[in-house]
Amino acid sequence: MSPLADRVALVTGASRGIGLAIAEALREAGSRVVRIARSLHDGHDQHFTDFGCDITDEVTVRGTVERLIGEVGVPDILVNNAGTFLLKPFAEMSKQELEEQLAVNLVGPFIPFPGTPPTARANAACERSTRSCRKSWRGQGSVRR
Repeated sequence: MSPLADRVALVTGASRGIGLAIAEALREAGSRVVRIARSLHDGHDQHFTDFGCDITDEVTVRGTVERLIGEVGVPDILVNNAGTFLLKPFAEMSKQELEEQLAVNLVGPFIPFPGTPPTARANAACERSTRSCRKSWRGQGSVRR
């Protein structure tokens, strides 16, 4: 049995690309996967529970997290995958475009789970996952401690 079996996994930015691939891998490992993305619609099927949510909107995120906890439970696994990028030289970027990227890429990951009960368990799982990755990369020349 997989150590991820029967775990609740929350993946942000999971409607396509890397986020969807991570969500599918977690599902295949036996996790109950919750996907959050602004392009998703609320609902569930045999594979995923989905919440349409823009992670830059703090009020909406907090409401979505409350619903998630009520419907699925507190996540054991958190994958902050939501992100955006603009294919444009930095010198040509407007202040608004920069602020939008910072909101999604830097501020957004801190909104869903700020470390307060009952979501502290998800933060602890995230920290354990980070430490585990660090340990697995040691000796491979890519990460130094």
